[in-house]
Amino acid sequence: MPVSGMAMGHVPLLGRVHAGKPNDPDEFDGETALIPQFLIDEDPDTYACLSEGDCMNRVYPEGCLIAISPNREPQNGSVAVVTIDGRDAVMRRMYRTTQTLVLSPDSFNPEHEDIVIRATDDHIIEFGGRVVWFQSKDEME
Repeated sequence: MPVSGMAMGHVPLLGRVHAGKPNDPDEFDGETALIPQFLIDEDPDTYACLSEGDCMNRVYPEGCLIAISPNREPQNGSVAVVTIDGRDAVMRRMYRTTQTLVLSPDSFNPEHEDIVIRATDDHIIEFGGRVVWFQSKDEME
């Protein structure tokens, strides 16, 4: 059943974000998605992606629509969209210390492992934002 009873608004649907093995982000051209309007009011730059893979399936089922706020700084324990070296986009639970970034799966699949990046590693990390909402694909219009 689609979301009902609240004001909805359109945001850009930028593609798929991989909740599994890091991959190049897919891109959709000009498509939009409906998310709750209050999320857009809080951050007009909010965008949406589709989840792909099973490394976050304890909290976000594969194929669900996720809303990402690029202006909300991910905090320890929040789910972030992260790009590694400009090409590997992943959605993982994030933990940060002064010297280490850990991108941790939250999955029923025991094969997924933490991605650990140390300050001394030669990687460029970009935060695409914090996941603020999701909608199961079975409940999307």
